[in-house]
Amino acid sequence: MLEPLPEPPLHARAEPPMLTSAGLILFAKVVVPAASFAIVYVLGLTRGVEPVGQFNTAMAVLSLFQIFGGLGLDSYLTRETAQDPRTARDLFLRTARLVLAVSLVSMAAAVALTLLIGYDRTIVLATAVGSLSLAPFALLPLLDAVFIGLHRPRTVARVALGENVIRLCLSLLVIWLRPHVVLLLLAHSLGKAAGLLFYWIPLGKLPRARSRLESASALFRTVLPFVGILLCYAVFWRLDVLLLSRLRGYHDAGLYSMGQKVVMVFYLVPASLVLATLPKLAAAFISDRDAFGALYRRTLSWLCFYVIPITIILVFRGQDLFALLGLGDRWTSSGKAVTILALLIPLMSFIEVSFRTMLAAGLERSALGVALRSALACMIILTPATYRYGWVGTAWAVVGAAAFDLAQDLWYVRRFVSGIAQVCARAALAACALAGLMRLIVDYPLVIFLLVSGAAHLALSCAVGLVKPRDLSNLLMRRRKTEVQLLPRE
Repeated sequence: MLEPLPEPPLHARAEPPMLTSAGLILFAKVVVPAASFAIVYVLGLTRGVEPVGQFNTAMAVLSLFQIFGGLGLDSYLTRETAQDPRTARDLFLRTARLVLAVSLVSMAAAVALTLLIGYDRTIVLATAVGSLSLAPFALLPLLDAVFIGLHRPRTVARVALGENVIRLCLSLLVIWLRPHVVLLLLAHSLGKAAGLLFYWIPLGKLPRARSRLESASALFRTVLPFVGILLCYAVFWRLDVLLLSRLRGYHDAGLYSMGQKVVMVFYLVPASLVLATLPKLAAAFISDRDAFGALYRRTLSWLCFYVIPITIILVFRGQDLFALLGLGDRWTSSGKAVTILALLIPLMSFIEVSFRTMLAAGLERSALGVALRSALACMIILTPATYRYGWVGTAWAVVGAAAFDLAQDLWYVRRFVSGIAQVCARAALAACALAGLMRLIVDYPLVIFLLVSGAAHLALSCAVGLVKPRDLSNLLMRRRKTEVQLLPRE
């Protein structure tokens, strides 16, 4: 047994409220795509569509191998750290050795892939420079996962802010002085390296207790399902831009990816809420299965409350909202892409909470089966859709593949969490009523449309029981002493 520590460790500090944790994680997640969007926005505004397509193509290649580098162990580290915080440092160091070895291989593989596909010299060179970021990019999510599991989201937020301020400043300097995709990828690599350095001090202060993994073979057996999941979802979520740029050119890839980035901004809130919930799910699965199921249902309800109005507004008025960015007529198709890709917001949100719930429950092998089937389905429908219909086919194919993935996740989760059908029924009722109302006022001025839609959504959500009026009041009034309860009141 582990001996008691001589003094309270850093992880033993008071656990922040759920919404505080979600807010800090949201901040950490917002600054990353916000910086990325700012870079792409300024690049597109000053240099046109072609440079954006080149930059996003190189980033799509790198993102494929960035996911490989982390081996998908973020959920594993959060789960294990939440269940035994004293072993956090040892778990990270053990997994980091494996991750670094994979990152070195990924650096060479990323460049080899661009040569194999036949990209031009600019993309090959940009990918080679950007591959320098693969090692820090692989380690940063693992460190985020450790400190989220330790209920220290403030550390995660500070590191994310410092890293992305550096990356944004360097990138904007490049665009101003000498806009070139290779130099932009160099700025990206330097920013990621800075983020790794920011974690050095807090990591060194963690306790040094050993984990249950006694050998390298035990670690390998543990991480193998996570690696498989990672590979499958890397194909699932990254294939669209790669295929589009290859089959239809950088112009179509630039239009599609700009709309995609706008939609992904709205996904940050549900992703942050789920990450804040994951440590509690992992602990509740061991100590209280009823609380485990209740936490899933309440998280699902709040996700529905958020995604319903956002999705419907973007479907009806996404082009008008995109036009507010002021990019000009050449980006009109990106606004149309927003109206289709908006359907990914609820799908990805529900996938996130259901998939993370499966991992918290230790169902890695079942999750691997889901990921494998989803990746195969994505490849089957995405290639012909992209070839025949361009970015429109790509968008609808990705939406269809995500719906198939969600159906599988819910099939597994319903086996150990009851009451999912009731939550979904309330959400569907609220969504249908809101969509009917918004269809009637779709031609109203945008401000009036948004105000009426927001007020109607609040009333409908309370009327159908999707959220409780008291919890909603506490959330809107920001009462610090009465946190919104994610567990239902008995």
